[in-house]
Amino acid sequence: MKIYLSPSNQPGNKYVVGNTNEKVQMEAVAAKVKALLDRDYDCGTVMATLSLGINASERPQEAKNNGCDFYIAIHSNAAGSSPSNASGAVAFYHPDSAKSKALATAMVNELNAVCPVKSNRASQVASGMTQFNGAGYGEIRSPMQKGVQSLLVEVNFHDNPATAQWIIDSKDAIAAALVKAITVTLGIAKKNGSTPPPSDPAPTTDEYYRVRTAWADSKTQKGAYKILANAKKCADDNPGYSVFDPKGALIYTGKNTAAPAPAPTPSGVIETGTLVAFKGGTKNYYPGSVTVPPWVISDYNHRVTQMTSGGKPVVKGGKVCVLLGKKILKKTGKEEAGINTWTDMDALEVVGAAPVWAFTAYTVKVTADSLNIRKGPGTDTAIVGAIKDKGVYTIVEEANGPGATRWGKLKSGAGWISLDYTQKR
Repeated sequence: MKIYLSPSNQPGNKYVVGNTNEKVQMEAVAAKVKALLDRDYDCGTVMATLSLGINASERPQEAKNNGCDFYIAIHSNAAGSSPSNASGAVAFYHPDSAKSKALATAMVNELNAVCPVKSNRASQVASGMTQFNGAGYGEIRSPMQKGVQSLLVEVNFHDNPATAQWIIDSKDAIAAALVKAITVTLGIAKKNGSTPPPSDPAPTTDEYYRVRTAWADSKTQKGAYKILANAKKCADDNPGYSVFDPKGALIYTGKNTAAPAPAPTPSGVIETGTLVAFKGGTKNYYPGSVTVPPWVISDYNHRVTQMTSGGKPVVKGGKVCVLLGKKILKKTGKEEAGINTWTDMDALEVVGAAPVWAFTAYTVKVTADSLNIRKGPGTDTAIVGAIKDKGVYTIVEEANGPGATRWGKLKSGAGWISLDYTQKR
């Protein structure tokens, strides 16, 4: 079995948050899908030549020339009005391929299972040959005409602030969901046979041990494992990382990881990581915004995940705002993906200070031929240099920011680099 991956080539489809676009995000997802398939499964993968279009003579022909069995187009969706409240994965299949329909269904199910925003799609899986007066989508029609089964999946909506932020933050989870659907539906075996039996009690279906620097910081996740021993090994191999159970409890600290410092008491100061609640009587996120739903105020506390954009405060409706990227259910304390909405700081009150974790410097090898060095953690900051030697560099700090899954600060003080184009040593 050989899989052809065709990520969206539509940079004009802007995300409603994050200063990014469909092309950037879907190319990143496709790269992660390919990496997982190449590493763990007995199948071939071909990434589309990204400069090619989707006309029959371009990517579909490339899939045929490479002897591919399945052409998978990976996109994000838009409802047509921005911002929208549309949510949920959607997939299109070719009606002449039963496997195409089965895989489309599996992909939608797996993607919706990992997204915290419930799907509101009436039609989630549909034929891709009814559009355009029966001509169908080119990436459904053209590959099949060349003997390559085809499918187009839209992982979620990029014009809904909540799901757009989820896509940006959750590319590892999205890739894992797609890989699960592909390998199960198409019967692709793992390399070196099946996974050995666990030495620890296995969690229930769809529950994983997650390896992160902190439970609240999902962007640092190195992997999600059903077998605890494998999760522990990953934590040991990555300084600064620990293992968390499916409910977020810390159950193992890597051998090269410093223990977390004692949690500070609330100081009343809002900063990245601070736990906050909406003040009584709050009606809007900021002046002129939509109304805050009652459950957002009554059922949850929220964690601040971003204070600035491009190094500058975010002002909306004349108010300085912070991004609430995580929410914590008051009844259970469970932390999960948040409302991802910029909110007036004056509408919030502190209920818990930011957790303090010791950061351990580590080295990375640059994998790109030329990797920009930025003034700050984000593509919205100035380029101050470039790394062109594919050398090994020391990272002394990490941060979130637009344009990359995670940014790392160089020990030399030269600036910040995208960690998406590095390999941890």
